[in-house]
Amino acid sequence: MPQLADDLVRELHRVTQAPIVLFGHSLGAYLALDCAHLLEAAGSSVPLLCVAAARAPDDLANRHRVRDSSDEEFTELLRSFGATPAELLDHPEIMKLLLPVLRADFLLAEEYVPVAGLRLAAAVTAFSGRHDPLAPPESMHGWGHYGKGDLELHALDAGHFFVSDVEPVAGLVLGQMRSLGLVGPERDAVMR
Repeated sequence: MPQLADDLVRELHRVTQAPIVLFGHSLGAYLALDCAHLLEAAGSSVPLLCVAAARAPDDLANRHRVRDSSDEEFTELLRSFGATPAELLDHPEIMKLLLPVLRADFLLAEEYVPVAGLRLAAAVTAFSGRHDPLAPPESMHGWGHYGKGDLELHALDAGHFFVSDVEPVAGLVLGQMRSLGLVGPERDAVMR
């Protein structure tokens, strides 16, 4: 994941010198944290880091362990999210192809360890689904250790993939950006 963060930061530097707001969902939350760290280290402004559906990085003991789960157990975990069609989950040949890829994604999140002592200049806002089996709201509080000020936590009445309903999350992010002075009423139309 460090190489991916390096590549993303290099591309961000190529396209903008403006302040950068990062949003990461699930494994992407850890990637966004790494990118924020690299951006700040390079002198870029990252006023806001938004993390969603990912346990705080210091909550290692409570992360869901897929390394030791059977294919059947892992498939049932995927089923519990409600995002993958049952026809796909019940198709052994397709699952034989997909399981290694999906498991690798989970293993990256399971094994993620942030830079020791990392504390960003960015404010951190966290989003969680109240019905998320991987990252319920109570698992998000540790994200406050990684940014300045108090953690703003939004618990939504949803599961792990609450970001598929874009408007509520986008509205909350926009509100946070507005409270930090990053956008004003004249820019709202551009943000929509």
